[in-house]
Amino acid sequence: MAEALLAHAAAALPSAESVDAFPFATALTQGLEGLPTGRRPVTHAALERAGYAGERLWRYMRADLPRPGLPRAEGVRVGPARDRGASQRLEVVRDGRSVAEAVIGRPVQGIGVLWWIEVDEEARGRGTGRALLGSALDALGGLGATQAVLYVDDDEPPGGERDRTAANRLYESAGFVEVDHLWSYTRRD
Repeated sequence: MAEALLAHAAAALPSAESVDAFPFATALTQGLEGLPTGRRPVTHAALERAGYAGERLWRYMRADLPRPGLPRAEGVRVGPARDRGASQRLEVVRDGRSVAEAVIGRPVQGIGVLWWIEVDEEARGRGTGRALLGSALDALGGLGATQAVLYVDDDEPPGGERDRTAANRLYESAGFVEVDHLWSYTRRD
């Protein structure tokens, strides 16, 4: 069926240099682009047979809330997040300056999204990220979330500029488990 649908779409689409598949957000991914390939292996295989080159972009993770074993950050300011609709931004302030931030999305049907956590380089290794994670998950719970999801763009190999080994370790140690990996595809004619 997946192959038949791909063939039909290819015949119906105007001729193009390249065609993208799953470059948009779906309900399956809670707002991020990509196909969850572990849950859709037949679609993944059909896309590859149809000449699409796949690229793993995101690690998709989830955890039940609350997470009581995590520390909480001190000096957190909460306000609206820029460019994220109804999201909230949590900011850790020390000595009058921001040293870390997290952005969370308002829960939908009990599922809240942790969009990101960022800790300034000089504040890393001191538990700031872990404490901010605890505060962000508390905030999601306070908004009605019973579970949290997040995405890690861990397509870069360890040691690279965007190495996410530390982020993955943080999330796993906080009880997040992998749901799937999100892939995007391109076929060049």
